[in-house]
Amino acid sequence: MSPSTEPSTTLGLAGTLVSLSEVTSADLVDLRRLDWLRSNHAEMGGWFDRPAPATGLAPTLFRSKTTGEVLGVLDGFPLPGYPGVVNVSLFTDATRAPRGYAMDAYGLYVGMLFANGVRIVHHEVLEFNRQVRRILRGIDVEPSARLRDHAYSGGRLWDVLIYSFDREHFSRVLIKFERRRVARPPLETKPPEVQAMVLP
Repeated sequence: MSPSTEPSTTLGLAGTLVSLSEVTSADLVDLRRLDWLRSNHAEMGGWFDRPAPATGLAPTLFRSKTTGEVLGVLDGFPLPGYPGVVNVSLFTDATRAPRGYAMDAYGLYVGMLFANGVRIVHHEVLEFNRQVRRILRGIDVEPSARLRDHAYSGGRLWDVLIYSFDREHFSRVLIKFERRRVARPPLETKPPEVQAMVLP
């Protein structure tokens, strides 16, 4: 990615449920905790080797707007040889984040990338990660390629599915979800269910 299309800081971004901030030295304990939790999920492909900061964007934590508790982390790395394409990874602590918080963080982060010149958001998903595949299908994104026996996890080789979308697709998704939100009647209150959301 050229300097003119490199995303700027995510400090100060806030959505309906969460706020985003780049990791600082004060956040390293939280970041290590999330990385350790991620490594225990076979569908995430084992330990996450985060490239040096010069090769990607700074890791970005998302927190509850009401409590300030750290709920997850987002990472973005330019795809070598493909200017303007960023590989995005999201991991959420499912024991702490209620339903909807991860998607709020993901939407903020992806919106920031497109606003700062990114052309394509890219995901690489292990074939048995059914939850992430279902989530991407929910935003009308289907795999565009399959890498056969590409990643080793849980004692065997798995195919990796490639997903990608551009700013126009993201805008259509935002419009669709806004229409759903407006059309949906208020819910009788009930504590939100906790769910896992992991995006490799």
